[in-house]
Amino acid sequence: MEFIFGGRLGRLGYFGYSLGFGIFLTLLLLPVGKLLIPDGGGATPNRMAIATFIYVLALFASVFVGLILTVKRLHDFGLSGWYYLLIIAVQAVLFGLAFGFHSTDLTWVAVGTQVLIWFLMSFWPGTEGPNAYGER
Repeated sequence: MEFIFGGRLGRLGYFGYSLGFGIFLTLLLLPVGKLLIPDGGGATPNRMAIATFIYVLALFASVFVGLILTVKRLHDFGLSGWYYLLIIAVQAVLFGLAFGFHSTDLTWVAVGTQVLIWFLMSFWPGTEGPNAYGER
């Protein structure tokens, strides 16, 4: 696990990898979404099952890649990767409240918080020089 979660990741690396992976997933999933669009023959159960399977795989891949990138970026700040749980908890509470109260305003707050966290992780400088998690 040290190979996967160990080490540090700078701003440019985090920005590039997260943006690149997002573009990759978008390009991968756009054609898959066409399997769900009713055309002349309609969306068949087989097409829907294949599309759902691919979407679930993409979801797991994005969670895993996001976890690795964020843990390494937190290491660059000199923080433990366990702080990722705090980020997840804040998001879960915000989205849970938005869902529970059927509030579009809270949904926008939750989405805005996600975007803010991504910008901070992408552009806030990490610690200079080596830290407890290695050199950059």
